[in-house]
Amino acid sequence: MKRYILLSVLPILITLSPSLFAQSAERAAYAEAAAEKALIYRGRLAPEYNFRCNGHCYVESKEFKRGSVMYNGRLYEDVLLNIDACSNLLLVKQVMSSATVRDYVDYAVIDGRRYVNLNYQGRCENAPEGFLEEICKGGGLGFYSKVTKRISSDDGYHNGEDIGYYDPDYLEYVTTPAGDMKVQRYFQYFKKYYVVKDGNAYMVRNRRAFLKLFDRHTASRLRHYANERDLYGQYSTLEDYVKALLSHIEEEKL
Repeated sequence: MKRYILLSVLPILITLSPSLFAQSAERAAYAEAAAEKALIYRGRLAPEYNFRCNGHCYVESKEFKRGSVMYNGRLYEDVLLNIDACSNLLLVKQVMSSATVRDYVDYAVIDGRRYVNLNYQGRCENAPEGFLEEICKGGGLGFYSKVTKRISSDDGYHNGEDIGYYDPDYLEYVTTPAGDMKVQRYFQYFKKYYVVKDGNAYMVRNRRAFLKLFDRHTASRLRHYANERDLYGQYSTLEDYVKALLSHIEEEKL
């Protein structure tokens, strides 16, 4: 009787086996992929700022956006990312947000913008800590911007340029059991520009500082080009100026 039952069940097992094996293989592949992606979630929890403060700590917005990150030599795609400009950390979000280990991050692409760790594996001398947005490249030079934030406190009104954006929910006072209390703390916003040349990072405060990166003859030619294109006009920003000149350097092979 037992032999009969076994012989009856065997064809069913043989029929199901390919399906079972396929499902098992899929689960194994999924588990492996999840384990690999989990590597970037193993950092410490993201910093928390548990106090009333105008503005926020992020480079652009509070929203985590999907992007990719080159982490410890491996590209991770379709992950939720943001940058804490106060702590100079790249954050990833799954259930909770956590901070990646900065030394392992080569670059990240968030909402189409590329952020680079210029200190990764000693690629650049005199580079600031954290992540810089890559604006453009040309003539062997790279142009980057770095947003930094710092917690400040005073009695003034700080919105717009002071915190990096206009906050429609800005609060001057909050109501407490003891009465209205002025919100004095805010995330102060700073933006600096850097040019990477010959493996060194140079902070560029103005147009003159940019031209000092070149020999006298090249600087003179660039100045002449800038005058022709009205790059010293009131509507031309430092970013416009450098982008235009780097494009010219690339085209003319200066």
